Amino acid sequence: MDIQSHCYARSKASHFDLIGQLLPLSEQIVNDINDTFVEIEWVLEEAPQEDYDYTYDQIVSIGELFVFQDSGPLSQTS
Repeated sequence: MDIQSHCYARSKASHFDLIGQLLPLSEQIVNDINDTFVEIEWVLEEAPQEDYDYTYDQIVSIGELFVFQDSGPLSQTS
């Protein structure tokens, strides 16, 4: 496994661990998290950009949209 894949896998696992500590991981939440990581994989598969901020902003915004969507984990806590 190359360093990029290793870092990505560790980041994904740590996000699952963190969310699991905050919320019960229902099947819907696990599916939504996996879908979100697929979207991030699509960003990472694109040709690298000279502007680090561009790629960072794309990835962070995907996470923000996940958290605040109607089926996101924060909508299931009320």
